[in-house]
Parts: sequence; structure tokens; C-alpha cells
Amino acid sequence: MSRKTLKQRLSEGPVILDGAMGSLLMDMGLHSGQPPEEWTIKYPDRIGKTHKLYHEAGSDILQTNTFGASYYRLKECGIAEHHDLVNQKAVEICRKYGGDSLVSGDIGPSGLLLEPLGPATLGELENAFYRQAVVLEKAGVDLFSIETMIDIEEAVLAVKAIRNISAKPIIANMTYSQTGKGYYTVMGNSLAECTKKFIDAGADIIGTNCNLDSAELYELAEE
Repeated sequence: MSRKTLKQRLSEGPVILDGAMGSLLMDMGLHSGQPPEEWTIKYPDRIGKTHKLYHEAGSDILQTNTFGASYYRLKECGIAEHHDLVNQKAVEICRKYGGDSLVSGDIGPSGLLLEPLGPATLGELENAFYRQAVVLEKAGVDLFSIETMIDIEEAVLAVKAIRNISAKPIIANMTYSQTGKGYYTVMGNSLAECTKKFIDAGADIIGTNCNLDSAELYELAEE
């Protein structure tokens, strides 16, 4: 099946991504607190169904069920030994059920705070993102998505980890809140700071996800 590249699709007009994964899986029986990534192994058909629904609804890009599939997130869930399998199978499922939609390797926060606020070092987090990116790249993603980040330093580590092994497009999203001084992450990173650091690190598309309503998103885009 022939697939248009992201560049080709963007040249033709707006490109539509998929939506929430967790809420759909909860409708299928996923319990609160249960890692969706575990279902990639246990119930691949249910993961595939969500991709199929979004593809049929018109999504140009489908994100793999790997938001929480970096090493430290899987370790917290007790399934770190399945790291490579979870990431590889997620890409295969997305490709199988997603028709001609592009497959984006989804990477979320590690769940750890960087020193001195938390136990994680820059090297540890970059290695975790690198390991996940390597598996996603080998499994054949068309691009990468980094999302729901609240610390620009961690987000930049993810971008750099991907850039070390791939030249494919990177979508990099932070999660912002509206303040009296503009839009900031909960870690105090401004929109301007995040934008510059993402560009310097090699991200191709910069945006936001979660937390804001439609009017706020429009305002943020203008800013």
C-alpha cells in the first residue's frame, strides 16, 4: 500500500492526528491504573481496533501505544523486561490496522524528575529515550511524537536521543497552563524557551497537547 510522506501530506493541506488512546481502551475494559502498554502484548486486537477506528475517522497519523513504554515507565509497572517487545509490537499493530495512515512512534515522559528535584540524571533519561527510539526506528515508524512533556530539559533529551539514530520527522509537544504572564509548563518553562530549545535540538514540528481548551490553544498558537 502506497503511503504519502508527512511532507507530501502537509503540502496538500491540514494533517490530522489521532486522539486519546487510554479512554477508548477503558471502554474496552482497561482498568484505572493499569498500563495500556501491557495490552499491546495481552490484547493486541483491542489496541488494533483503536488504530482502525482513528484511521477510518480520517486520521493521517496514528501514534503507537508506546506513550509509557520507555524503560523507567515500564519498570514502574513491573514489565521492563518486555521493553523491546512492547515497543516493537506496538509499531506492528499500528501498521497492521492503520491502513495508509502514517505511524508515529509515541514517546511520553519518563515519570522521573531530573536532579536536583528528583533521582534521575540527564544521562539516564537520555539513555532510556535512546533505547526506546532505537526499537521504534528498527520496527519501521514513519516519524516520532514526543508529547505531554512538562520539563523542557527532559523533552530535549528525547529529541536528541531520536536525532542520534534517525533523520525522520519529530513532533515535539509540551503541556502548558495559562498564567498571567503567558503560557508556561508546571516546571516553569515558557513557550518561547521551549520553542527555541526544540528548534535547536532538531525537532521538526512544535506544539502542545492536553490541559488547554480550544480558545486557549488558538491563543497559544498565535503567541
